Amino acid sequence: GGCSCSGHCAWHASAHHGALASPQVLRLLVLSVSLENEGLSQRALEQLIDMLDAGAIGPVVVDTIMATMLPQLNDPKIPNRARNLLLRALHTLADEGQGIMEAMRPLAPTLAGWLSDREPSEAMLGVIATAFKDKKTALELREVPRRAIALLRARETRRWPHARRMQLLRLVQWSSVNNERAAELYAKSGVHTELLSEVAGAVSVPGQFSEPKSKWVEQLVNTIAALCFHSEKTREDCLKAGYVDRLLRIFTSQVNIRAGL
Repeated sequence: GGCSCSGHCAWHASAHHGALASPQVLRLLVLSVSLENEGLSQRALEQLIDMLDAGAIGPVVVDTIMATMLPQLNDPKIPNRARNLLLRALHTLADEGQGIMEAMRPLAPTLAGWLSDREPSEAMLGVIATAFKDKKTALELREVPRRAIALLRARETRRWPHARRMQLLRLVQWSSVNNERAAELYAKSGVHTELLSEVAGAVSVPGQFSEPKSKWVEQLVNTIAALCFHSEKTREDCLKAGYVDRLLRIFTSQVNIRAGL
């Protein structure tokens, strides 16, 4: 069968995805994600996302991605840059497709092991944070919150770029939401107190937030909200610290500045 259209109908689309869904082609796309040649990594990632959304072939894509990516990630000889590109791709793919997130469940011990690195990369933290969005994986990663607390308090972490620290905060956010024991541990350790100080620091500087600062403050707010989710003590501490007032000041100052533009 076939059709006389110019190539944009559903028949052509399904035939196109079917042709691309062979394991050999999928493996090549996954391996291309770790290459930096002329944006090839980004183009390969976009193609994989497109195929994850392609209905019937989705499960084949998930299986092949994981079967190809995991040996690469666990290879001790892989260059750090290539590993980080693969990790960033895995983070993006997991956020895009529930299938990848569920397929990451057996990875839990490996993910926990990666976090024992003295200074985990932004890409590594991003993957672990996304893994915590799956409730079953969150329960398997029970040792990770202690390491996250140690990282938050480390002097070196304060010198990290905001983008990297944001991934650590995402990890705290999602582990707190999906693992009640993690939330209790964060509450006992006073993680929220340190984050409240960060919010106070953001409010103390007048003027419109830059785009990076807006994202940083948004992540701080999301993480504090998650820490309050399971802990009444944390909620009370936030109220006593004037957190609601600070939120209102952020909102009104940024809205007023933008309204005047």
